[in-house]
Amino acid sequence: CMKNKNRLTIWLLRITFLLIIFSFSLTCIFLMNPQYFIEDIEGYVHHKLSSSMEGTFNLGKIEGNFLNGFIIGPVKYLKGTTVLFSAKDIYIDPDLSRIAFGVIALSEVKINNSYYNYDKYNELINHTNNFMLNFEITLLSINKILLLIGDNKYDIQTELMLQYGDDIYTEISK
Repeated sequence: CMKNKNRLTIWLLRITFLLIIFSFSLTCIFLMNPQYFIEDIEGYVHHKLSSSMEGTFNLGKIEGNFLNGFIIGPVKYLKGTTVLFSAKDIYIDPDLSRIAFGVIALSEVKINNSYYNYDKYNELINHTNNFMLNFEITLLSINKILLLIGDNKYDIQTELMLQYGDDIYTEISK
């Protein structure tokens, strides 16, 4: 009887060990190749953005994974035929430790070669329609943005911390 209990215990330990290895393997595959689990990543992101903001998003390809980050590009945000924002590409590095707890958190976002028309955005977008996503960005790097405000054009390159949710918090580092 004792021998059977030992065999059963060893068998249960082996099954538990195999389940842990299987779960770990699936997690690694998901982190390195999310397209195996999310069939249409571009469509999913497009739907999330479109349902939370006015206007049209044109997203190029989304390449990458949760470990090395994602590159999305080119990106355009339009209201009708007016381009409000565009970028050659946007690099997004998700913060997995915070995402595991249900917070949309990004360690780093780099926006390269972009354009933002501040006046047209304020003129065309209904500000009573609040952006519905809460998120935090530890580091937002803007590499060459052309900012239009009135008749003035500003070329900006900066890094800042951004938290968006019930409150908005920013800190400019350079």
